[in-house]
Amino acid sequence: MSMLRTAALAFLVAAASSCGWHAGLLAPTHLVGVTDDATIGVEIFGNETPEPGLEADLAPYLSGAVVDLVAMDYESAERADLVVKGTLTRYQRRNGIRSQDNQLLEGSVRIDVTATLILRSTGETLATANQGLWADWATGTPGLSAPGLGEFQARERLLQNLADRLVLDLFAQTVEVEPAPK
Repeated sequence: MSMLRTAALAFLVAAASSCGWHAGLLAPTHLVGVTDDATIGVEIFGNETPEPGLEADLAPYLSGAVVDLVAMDYESAERADLVVKGTLTRYQRRNGIRSQDNQLLEGSVRIDVTATLILRSTGETLATANQGLWADWATGTPGLSAPGLGEFQARERLLQNLADRLVLDLFAQTVEVEPAPK
């Protein structure tokens, strides 16, 4: 289990075992300017990759991850108290194993993204996250006979995974750690 997932799980267990149980990651109310009723929004990310429209493909996954994982009301980025902003920085294809007849048997795609959690009222950066992942696909997989379908499905898996990881990473950095009892 990755350190990020371990930290997120520990946070959720601690939150559930406290006197007021909440589902999801909480607003970092211990930070100046963040209140209990703070809202969160996601700005469409920038795209520095050669892959057009990748930012539009990421947007619903990122918004979904925020709604699913964060116990805050979702609002448009222009009106939200906290805003997730970021940039897709890399999209890379890589061919994998080939047969003896030089037929491509698998491929890979990598996406890298950076994100920040911003307090909109002041522009202060509360947390930053950088994630990059590879996803592979086999060209001979049943149901993937159309050219490019394997890459498309691998890309969709990557976008979902990256969105979840970014949200968990951003909020793991804003968790208030209580001192251990003496």
